[in-house]
Amino acid sequence: MTNWPSRPSPIIRAAASGFLALIAAWIAYAMLGAPQLYSWAGATGLFALMFPLFLVIPAVAAACVAVFAAIRRERVNALLAGCAATSLAALALWPPMAQWRIARAAGVELSPSRYLSEAFAALHRTAPPHTFRYATITDGAGLELDWWPAESAVRKPRPALVMIHGGGWVEGGRSDMQAWDRWGQGLGYDVFDVSYRLPPPARWREEVGDVKCALGWIEAHAPSLGIDPSRISLIGYSAGGNLALLAAYSMRDGTLPPTCPAPPAPIRTVINLYGPSDLVQLRRNSATPAYVAKVTDAYVGGPPQLFRDRYRLLSPLAHVTPAAPPTISFLGENDRLVSREQLTNLDAALTRAAAPHESWLVPGADHVFDGDWGSFATQFARAKAQAFLQRFDPAPSPRASPQPGGDAATPQAARRARVDRADTSGSRPPPQT
Repeated sequence: MTNWPSRPSPIIRAAASGFLALIAAWIAYAMLGAPQLYSWAGATGLFALMFPLFLVIPAVAAACVAVFAAIRRERVNALLAGCAATSLAALALWPPMAQWRIARAAGVELSPSRYLSEAFAALHRTAPPHTFRYATITDGAGLELDWWPAESAVRKPRPALVMIHGGGWVEGGRSDMQAWDRWGQGLGYDVFDVSYRLPPPARWREEVGDVKCALGWIEAHAPSLGIDPSRISLIGYSAGGNLALLAAYSMRDGTLPPTCPAPPAPIRTVINLYGPSDLVQLRRNSATPAYVAKVTDAYVGGPPQLFRDRYRLLSPLAHVTPAAPPTISFLGENDRLVSREQLTNLDAALTRAAAPHESWLVPGADHVFDGDWGSFATQFARAKAQAFLQRFDPAPSPRASPQPGGDAATPQAARRARVDRADTSGSRPPPQT
């Protein structure tokens, strides 16, 4: 009969302590070392920043190993496991605490219960209520949009919120982020989630042209849909944020026309979720240069050295004027794809143009931070976007009131750009300029 040891051997305990220390070092590097997004370390950091409280699990395991090693008087094992536990706990608490501080400074109320209950709400998918073909292009492509009507209690005519999906201009599809569609519905907006053509071939003119075509269709069908055609807002994430800004700012630019007969559609507001504003700078400064080069080459047709005029034309920054619609932008301070200059330069241009806007750097957040719908970063973005919409395009809905702590509803306040330039700890409130 084999006699199994009643306790782990010293070698096993040493291996466990060393393994936990390596895990802690790897996660710290992935979260703070800014590796490329599309790499093993980048993917680890993206997940850890999106769901940081999951790191409490290995932190507790390391703490248990440290206590056991201390009882056994194994100082090296206790030190290794203790350092791992401390590091993992700090990494788990840093993002939500930094986001809590910026939200508190901005007067936004966050919900710890929703942090947990809504963590995976962005993964919940249902069939869109309605789908329409908004255009058939000369090459035979059928372009469609999903219609998510506002709640039944909303009076007509209703405002519209048009969602532009992301995917690096080369992939993705409409209604990929249904949590934002349902969010708009709940605020009393009819949400239209549109598709647009993707490469190949290079679609540098067609993508924004398709968006403008969809806007023209919505405006033309506004009476039958119960929509107010003068109250159309845009929201987009990642590449979709870029296209939302570009469509809004270049609406009357003949060099970027709609791909179907459509008059210019007036845009009430724009919500930009981590979308780049300058494609040349994106190629130069992204922490994930290989991916950016690949997708922009496919989208534009080649590098800036060959098509600088195209890159400039496709950069919303080049189209900023005093007539730019009110714009609110969000970018994760730890975004490995879109550098913070994309936000700060757009903020500076809108400030010079005296265009109403808000710009927010969210600490402890990476690209696609809203993949965790309940995170404090997403709660903060939702609250600020809701308050911004209600200031410039209030919906006649029982649920349309801003969340507690929304900004004062004055155009003068809206023209003060709010950019959080806090350090990575998020300890400093955003200055108002």
